Amino acid sequence: MSRTPPKLDKERAEIYEKFKEYLETLLVSENTREAYRRIVQSFLKNHKKITQKTISQFLKEHPRQNYLAALKYLCRCLNISNIQFPPSKRLRLLKPRKEPLTISRKKLFEYIRQIISLAEQR
Repeated sequence: MSRTPPKLDKERAEIYEKFKEYLETLLVSENTREAYRRIVQSFLKNHKKITQKTISQFLKEHPRQNYLAALKYLCRCLNISNIQFPPSKRLRLLKPRKEPLTISRKKLFEYIRQIISLAEQR
C-alpha cells in the first residue's frame, strides 16, 4: 500500500521538489530522508507561507525532534535565515551537570580494591 502525496499548488510543489533535491546532499539515511519528506509535505499542505508564526504553530502541534530538524533543513534549503527555532532537545541533554557527581570515600576505596584485584589476576 503506497501513500499518495498531498496535492500542492505549483509554488509549493516547486519548494517540495527543491527540498527533495537538497535532501540528497545530506549524509542521512534513506529512512530519515523519507521522514523529512513526509514532514515537509505535511507542512506545505497546511501552510501557504513559511513564516515564524506558521513554523511555531506546526512545531506546537508536532513537538518531536525530527519535525524540528526537517523544518530547519527546509529553511536552510530555501535560504531563510529569519526564523527562530526552539533549542534542540539533543543539545539540552549534552549540557554539563550543575553539581559534580559525589561518590563516598568508602565506595571509591571498594571500587579501587576491585580494580586492583582484577589487575593482579591478569
